[in-house]
Amino acid sequence: MAMGLSAALAACLAIVRLWGSHGLCLDDAFIHLSYAKSLRLGDGLSYNPGDHETGFSSPLWVLLLSVWPWGDDPVRAVKWLGVALHALLACGSVQLTRRMLGSSSPGAAPVAETDARPLVAGLLVACDPFLVFSSGSGMEVTLTALLLVWTLERTLAARTKLSFVLGAACVWARPECLFVLFAWSGLRWLEARRASRTAPALGALFALAVWCEYCLAVTGYPWPNTYYAKRNADLLLGLRYVIAQVLPEHAWAFGVSGLGLLVLGAVQRRTTRQLVLAWLAALLAIAGSRELAFGPAFYNSRYFAILGALPIVAMACALPTRALWRGLVLAPIVVATLYLSPRSAAQQRAQEDDIDTLHVEPAHWLAHTLPAQARVAVEGAGAVRFYTPRSMRIVDVVGLNDARVVHAGSPLAAVCLVLRQRPTDVLLPDDRVGAFQQTLQLQLLRTFVDDDFTISLLHATRRVYAAHVRAISSAGKSLCHL
Repeated sequence: MAMGLSAALAACLAIVRLWGSHGLCLDDAFIHLSYAKSLRLGDGLSYNPGDHETGFSSPLWVLLLSVWPWGDDPVRAVKWLGVALHALLACGSVQLTRRMLGSSSPGAAPVAETDARPLVAGLLVACDPFLVFSSGSGMEVTLTALLLVWTLERTLAARTKLSFVLGAACVWARPECLFVLFAWSGLRWLEARRASRTAPALGALFALAVWCEYCLAVTGYPWPNTYYAKRNADLLLGLRYVIAQVLPEHAWAFGVSGLGLLVLGAVQRRTTRQLVLAWLAALLAIAGSRELAFGPAFYNSRYFAILGALPIVAMACALPTRALWRGLVLAPIVVATLYLSPRSAAQQRAQEDDIDTLHVEPAHWLAHTLPAQARVAVEGAGAVRFYTPRSMRIVDVVGLNDARVVHAGSPLAAVCLVLRQRPTDVLLPDDRVGAFQQTLQLQLLRTFVDDDFTISLLHATRRVYAAHVRAISSAGKSLCHL
């Protein structure tokens, strides 16, 4: 009953959000779709046909998208996948809570159906505004959160082989899962030094080794291009980001009482303490290993959203047994949910508008305007690659999808590498076009304007310029030795 109610509510809320939206809130979602499209067409994990690259951090998400039916509307199809995953995440949270409450011994049975705490966990996960946001993003967040919940539940059930496989799947869904699984397995091993308790960590290590080996074989570097493009981490800044940006996006933290439940759960129960410590360790590790910039929901906080169900499960385990006290503790979280949900939906729609205006619309325009054999230098290489003809070569000036560019060593060297690919056209935002105006003779074709670009910290006007390359300028030839 608890699982059914949680799944139904999660699906309903995700569907309401789906019908109230029309696009994807990050261009990165189209990058995953582009690699999935290559797989479907028999081109392997390539960005442009034939150039195998590592411009994605979730090979499992790409594989899932490659087999998920798209039909004529890939955006809506991916959102429906998010609905299903969000419902499964709510179910998994119910089951993990039951397992934790009944985990007095290895392999212990879950608690009785009459215990209200698993239902509360499922309902809070189903309603969490940021987890609902994530389900409609087109990104791997909900899949990863689900796999983490399943992995921890199967570990408590003493299913060693399945825990190993799920641990591997977690890392192939999102590498940051390694932090959670290492902390979780280490804490459980210290409690009872059995090799079986390290199964999730060993599975995660195996998956990481395979992924690094693939990256080495494809690009000559052990990590995907995405890591090298965003590796300027600062732990203190990251901690400020978690406190100011990540926690307030979750209703349990915004409502304050959830924080008290986390502390209480960590004190009362061994398994809850292990879960809270593993969650905190992962928060710290992600904050200290990832370049983060303050801004609206999801752009950077998605890296932490994969952990979103874990504190909710820990809170549910600490709920008072008396209904009156339980209601008083949960009331602030319910109020916070009601307050944050419309704001979250509005922010999601605003970011989808940004992506449509500055990425999807230009991509369609390029597809219908430029020659099929054009070579286009772009910043924001997801929708452009997905919607343009396969014969059109897309050059990613950031280097997410071009190992040579991301390892160029300096901004000038990166520009020169782009120039050596002889682009015939460019599609660049106002903060990137300057470097290429100095090195290329450009003929402006069209300007795409977003008067309220919400993905930046300050809502401002942002422009993207489509221009034809008439020639490489004398300055460009001199600087790049062309």
